[in-house]
Amino acid sequence: MNIEKAFKEFNKNIRLTDIHEENGKIKYDGVCKKIHDNFYKNYYIKYLLV
Repeated sequence: MNIEKAFKEFNKNIRLTDIHEENGKIKYDGVCKKIHDNFYKNYYIKYLLV
């Protein structure tokens, strides 16, 4: 097995699924809201990174 093929197989095995990625975004947004609410009095607006 050459290096390129081994790397592609390794990369395929460690990539996040769509479900894992969405779950991470939800958790990230929750952490951002908690931090914001702790330090600021105004309403938290979620900005999506595109």
